[in-house]
Order: sequence, then structure tokens, then C-alpha cells
Amino acid sequence: MTLSRHKIDAGAARSLLGRAKNKPLTYDAVGMSLGQVPAPDGFREYTASRVVGTGDEAFRNIGYALMHWDVHRAAGLFVQPDVNVVREGDAVSVAVHSAPFLSAVGCCRVVEVIATGRSIGFAYGTLPGHPSLGEESFILTHRDDDQVELAIHAFSRPAIWYVKLAGPLGRAIQHRVGKKTLTGAASLATVSPVTEAKTAP
Repeated sequence: MTLSRHKIDAGAARSLLGRAKNKPLTYDAVGMSLGQVPAPDGFREYTASRVVGTGDEAFRNIGYALMHWDVHRAAGLFVQPDVNVVREGDAVSVAVHSAPFLSAVGCCRVVEVIATGRSIGFAYGTLPGHPSLGEESFILTHRDDDQVELAIHAFSRPAIWYVKLAGPLGRAIQHRVGKKTLTGAASLATVSPVTEAKTAP
């Protein structure tokens, strides 16, 4: 389902999440955004990456934010998760303002969580009602040169006729959201999770 309204309706997003979260994924190539399986024909690839900080503190702060959906929120996305921690198997409703007075909403399920000494992140895939079919991953890496890099990797194709009709506009929105996600992550490099927890309402 895609909701078209300027102001995101949190109740409608929760309702959408409740209807979709127990349904199967809408694609078969689970793991394609992580390079585990090849993407099927017809899926368009999108990649973006940026150095978002330097050092252990930036890796820790952004990693915490990423795994609590705050990088998405910093990008201006509306996020309605099952719980406010990224966990494999959980679902989330994500909404983006796609045009003035229009917002696209869809649900995804976390298909894998990455947590190694130098990398943290996750991949999620689309559930029924999402305007696209596919998978996207967000991997934060603390590189050997001490720089912290966030990489976004996605494969998708339209699931609804008007998304296919949008063509270049849809791709432009994806690029805009990707850029805002990387910028949002960089803005959190010096934001301490402990401080956030103390000041949260």
C-alpha cells in the first residue's frame, strides 16, 4: 500500500505494518544486496557510499544510531519499527516524501544483521504493499585508515504501475534519499548514544 499525504499518518503506518509484517517477502533473491546471491534480471542496482566520520567514537555513535533506526530518521524518513532496535526477522514501515504533498510508504523485513569487529549494519527486503520489490543494505565499516564509511547497496524493480511510470523521477528520489541518509549518518558521528538516551522524552 502507498499512502499519499503530505503529513505521515503514524496510525496508518502502524496499521500497514501490522498487516504486512507476517507475510512473505516479495522477492526470492534474499541476500542480493550483500553480494550473497546474484540479483535476478530486471532488478536495478543502486550504490552509494561516503566517509561519515573518523575513529572509534564515530564508529560507535553512528553504529548505535544505525541499529536503532536513527540514521533513517536523520535522513528525514518516517520510521515505524516493530521495536526500536534492528533485529533480524523484525519488520519496519518506512515513509518518504516523494513529492510535495505526496508520501510513499512501504514495509520491509530485516533479512540479515551484520555485526563484526569492524563492520555493523543490516539488510532489509520488501513486503507486500511496498511500491517496489527488492532489498537494500546499510553497512558501516571502520576502515584500516581509521575512517568510518557507510555504504548503501540496493537492488529493486517497480511493484506498482505508477512507480514504473515514474521512471527517472523514481530513480532521482532514490538518489536523493541515499544522499540524505549518508549526510544524516555523518551528522551523528559526534552524538553520544548515552546523551541521547538521557535527553530523550
